Amino acid sequence: MSQSSTPQSMRACSPAPIPTTTSGAPSGGLNAVMSKFLWPFTKDSDEQIVALTYYFLDGTSNQREAVTNTIEIWMTYANVILDNTGQRDKANIRISFADKASSWSMVGSDANRVTDKSKPTMNLGWLADTNPPSASDTATILHEFGHALGMMHEHQSPARGGTIHLKEPSVYQYYRPLLNNDDALVKSQVIDQYNLATVSNFSRLDLKSIMMQVLVQYFMPAALNEEGIEVPANLTLSDLDKAFITLNYPRRTPKEGGISVSKALIIAGVLEESDTAIKILNLVDNGEYQAARDAFSEYNLSVMQMSAINGTFLRSVNSTYQFGIVDKIANAIEDPMFKSIIRYTINQDLVQRGIPTDAPVPGSSEKSVLDMIASIITNPVFANAVHEINTGLIKPSPPTSTD
Repeated sequence: MSQSSTPQSMRACSPAPIPTTTSGAPSGGLNAVMSKFLWPFTKDSDEQIVALTYYFLDGTSNQREAVTNTIEIWMTYANVILDNTGQRDKANIRISFADKASSWSMVGSDANRVTDKSKPTMNLGWLADTNPPSASDTATILHEFGHALGMMHEHQSPARGGTIHLKEPSVYQYYRPLLNNDDALVKSQVIDQYNLATVSNFSRLDLKSIMMQVLVQYFMPAALNEEGIEVPANLTLSDLDKAFITLNYPRRTPKEGGISVSKALIIAGVLEESDTAIKILNLVDNGEYQAARDAFSEYNLSVMQMSAINGTFLRSVNSTYQFGIVDKIANAIEDPMFKSIIRYTINQDLVQRGIPTDAPVPGSSEKSVLDMIASIITNPVFANAVHEINTGLIKPSPPTSTD
């Protein structure tokens, strides 16, 4: 669909025009959460940093200035330097404005797969030739550079099922005219949830994320989901956007206007005194930024996997209700003594029931039992019970009678 036939309030973020990988997994350009295509840290003096260069293949001075000024917002939170280079063939990100019908970007370091240096890794065709840029143009730049830094489309997060269940026939009907009447595009760009194999880390679904933004008047009308939630287009970074980019590109001291890693962890739902938070903060303090990123990713994936055991998502629970109980119990179930007790208890139960201990009984393996415990501690009912117990413990004692 051409730009002239599609009003600005009715556009959808396009996929990067890159074929699938040889493994059959979707290209990073078609995946849009944080991907496994995060740019690696390099050593700059005594500090790890991500230094990227970009090059304008075309565009007016107004369009170029809009990009240069807007990406400063990402650099406020991410330990990333984005430099405009005059050397096209050495640029990490090559930007074009030529295709007026679409805006898209390769995801993170997957841009390296575009080996033809005359081709863009990002297209910002929607940007008007105006100064200053409109709020929607600024949002487009933020959104596409979010992809360029490794962020994926938030509406396709694996976390989505815990918050919104799409009415797929209605989704197809609504998005067909926005995506060239191509049902395959509607499926890949709106409906499909990302395979865990392509995702590095994510949190609860963030309806305010700039990565939800696709420049439609109402990105998701209430009629498109079972919960009746209307999701408007987002024009600025959400708190979770800021937290996740900080945690994936961390630094010891936040830039002016940015946020600290400790604050980012709290926003992302990592309990302040948990082993995970302490580990990440220590790694950041030691300048081990890649290891800190990996630890955060590992934590997020473990939370997701534990939550999926009983279909109840941990991100739907206010993490402050749990007061570190998940970490404490997680440590307990990893203890060899605890595992031996579990093994003994299972064996005794099988013996009492007259079941041979070497017979495969569904749900009786050590892993199954530990998974069951994991599902219990990630259940909202359990979390609320812990909250009530803690609330009761911290209530002031009634005054003693002086009679």
